[in-house]
Amino acid sequence: MVCHYPRQARRERTLGLARRYRIHARTREHDQVRLVERAQLARDLHDTVAHHVSAIAIRAQAGLAAAPARPEAATDALRLIEAEASRVLAEMRAMVRVLREEPAAYDSTSPPAPSTGLRTPLAVMMIDRVYAGW
Repeated sequence: MVCHYPRQARRERTLGLARRYRIHARTREHDQVRLVERAQLARDLHDTVAHHVSAIAIRAQAGLAAAPARPEAATDALRLIEAEASRVLAEMRAMVRVLREEPAAYDSTSPPAPSTGLRTPLAVMMIDRVYAGW
């Protein structure tokens, strides 16, 4: 019996190393998923906000250009700007609602949620900051 102990200890040590390696590899994979989701979050936020802000800027410029000759055009432009701003706020609120439906945080022992866009706790923080006027 005694002669088998070193072999068993070596086997257990090897299994422990293999287990730690798998945990480390899984953690690296989860970190990579988080990085990909952060990049997707940045693209989604940029696309949404840039589209609406561009539309607001164009309508404001049109209202300013038309205001001297047609004051009612400025009022119309302001109405359109308000509608566009309300739309972007509604979209941001919808994004926040989707994000808050997800688990509050990842931990390194559980797999990340499937990627369907804006899902990480970082996304919630970033959208909250944008929404608050960061």
